Amino acid sequence: MKIRAVLVLLCLTACFADHFLNTSIPSFTKGNGIYQVEWNGVCPFNNLQYPVVTRLWVGGELVIPNIGDGATLQMCARSNQGNAYNPTQGGDCQGNPSILSGYIPNWSMGLGISPNNGLLLGVQPRNWNQQENGEACLGVGAPLPIAFNWGMTMGDGINFPSQGIILDMGIQRQPGAQVLIKRISEFPSAFPLSSVLHYAYYSIDGTNYGQISDGSTCDVLAWPNGPVYGLNARIVFVSTSGNPETGWGMAFIGNPNKLVYLSVSNRPTPEGNVAAMTMTGAVDGTEVIDDYASHLKRTVVAVGNLDTIRAVTAAAWSKIPNWGDI
Repeated sequence: MKIRAVLVLLCLTACFADHFLNTSIPSFTKGNGIYQVEWNGVCPFNNLQYPVVTRLWVGGELVIPNIGDGATLQMCARSNQGNAYNPTQGGDCQGNPSILSGYIPNWSMGLGISPNNGLLLGVQPRNWNQQENGEACLGVGAPLPIAFNWGMTMGDGINFPSQGIILDMGIQRQPGAQVLIKRISEFPSAFPLSSVLHYAYYSIDGTNYGQISDGSTCDVLAWPNGPVYGLNARIVFVSTSGNPETGWGMAFIGNPNKLVYLSVSNRPTPEGNVAAMTMTGAVDGTEVIDDYASHLKRTVVAVGNLDTIRAVTAAAWSKIPNWGDI
């Protein structure tokens, strides 16, 4: 699978002269009856396009709004400088978009799912360029010598559950890039509206779920703005209900063979508070990306009640042959 990731990254740098556009880049919207997903949409607050999932609906309800470069559904990486060296798919802390370097409008990761159910973006990320351990923006973030791939394949209800989306996140350093640390990089992050989903849970085994708490409650709306609460596990789940067995929600499902650090935080935005959810790479602090090879991370997004999340988890852990090396 690592070889396949190399071929995709090379294609995005060598085969897309006709898609290297700086203006009038198209946005894309696709659905599968459960999801409606918009990529590269125009942000209503600044009329700029960001090469990320800019809006996501579930059953016709807007769950992830378009609120700018750092708060949609996307990936980012970090060096040991933290947010000061933080290649981010969306763009920098001033709102300048990262560069869409190529795209395949109909793409699938496989499993027999039609390319009509997916899309692949190639992105040169900007540095988020914030204080290493603070919130102050340090100015315009430069485009970094790193290649990102962002692939999404929506389930078709036959080969993979339609409540699931398989994310293929590829990353390749180029000369001049800092060494990247997997355990503090986000593969991926999402910002669902807390007015819809605001109770936070985790799972290690895909069956049993516990609370992610600030020490007193798993209700994200009751948390202070900003602090991050998390732990090492394999699934993070934000729900409509204070009882995970009722209501419905959205989950990130990770590699069945690796623990990762996952977290949730309460963040204010122009569209209302969001339950920012993240899943990192490996939690082993010695694991870095320090070569110029391509690397792959797969994560599954799932929606539904907890029994549906369990069913998508079972399908993902049995059907996906390779989860990558991040």
